[in-house]
Amino acid sequence: MGYHSVAELGQLGGQIRDKAIDVCFRREIVETMNRIREVAEEEGVPPVDEGGPVLDEARIKWRLHQFYDYIPDLFTQFDYPDPAKMQGCIGSLWSVAYALVPETLGHFANTPLKDPIPANAWHLKDSVSSRIGQIEGNLLSYWEGDAADGFKNEYLDRLKSTVGPQAGLAAVLAVALAAHQRIRQTTFDNIWDVGQQTLAALNGLYSSNPGSGKVVLSVLTSAISVLMAIPTDGLSFAGLYGLGMAGVGLADAVAASTKLISGGTVQSVINSMSDRIADILTGIEQQEQEICDFLDKISTQLRPEDLTVPSPKPVTDLAGADVNTLRAKFSGRPTS
Repeated sequence: MGYHSVAELGQLGGQIRDKAIDVCFRREIVETMNRIREVAEEEGVPPVDEGGPVLDEARIKWRLHQFYDYIPDLFTQFDYPDPAKMQGCIGSLWSVAYALVPETLGHFANTPLKDPIPANAWHLKDSVSSRIGQIEGNLLSYWEGDAADGFKNEYLDRLKSTVGPQAGLAAVLAVALAAHQRIRQTTFDNIWDVGQQTLAALNGLYSSNPGSGKVVLSVLTSAISVLMAIPTDGLSFAGLYGLGMAGVGLADAVAASTKLISGGTVQSVINSMSDRIADILTGIEQQEQEICDFLDKISTQLRPEDLTVPSPKPVTDLAGADVNTLRAKFSGRPTS
């Protein structure tokens, strides 16, 4: 179904409000009058207007608006940006992971995140690790001494070790953002479905064959369905989230919940609708917490020192060295 603007959501809520008022006035007038009298008694106000009795049509509809004017706000509270606009950032993160470790793509080939790498993603002709190997095998073969050893051991080797974690971090952030995007996508689908099913329930309330509207609240598992798609091989940290889900069957963890919107009166239908909206809000909160938990767990596996490229101190520390020191440190490797 896709994204719905706040104007569209407000319009849908307004249609439900107007339908609720219309059905109350035309089909539930006795129940409506009883409710108006009850509210008037609670407020300590006589159920009459200055110009006449409360039974006046305009007065009844005015009261009904007081009862149901909050409905559009239930829908416009989902005034979120279009989740499709998140794709550019997600793609950029995948591109970073791909540029650092092109094999990242293969880890996701058989998951719901299949081929997430953008078609135009850039990567090196030779991977970073391969390029470092070339430097060690070719360029350093002509350089010996403390500086050469330090440059290799303290810089190049450590630089090589950061590539995988950096690619992993980019992939983690891409997955987390994709999970958040899925929450937003399913939220729009679910709230729109709730509104449509509520209208159908109100329209069929006094028909010869009234029924119940069913809504599939996929938002309740939207983030989990993405996070559990992370492969447990290839990325050193990937299995950690799965461990956190131990004891929860995969089918149970990702199965969406089917709920009903039903009732024998307008108010019971509206109450049912409100319950479903509350379910959506609870689902959003729970799924966003799943993303936070996921990132918290990953943060224990990816440490700053694993990601930080060291400075080439064996070389930079020689910036102020004297000529004799430089000659000693940068002596060429003798040839046989």
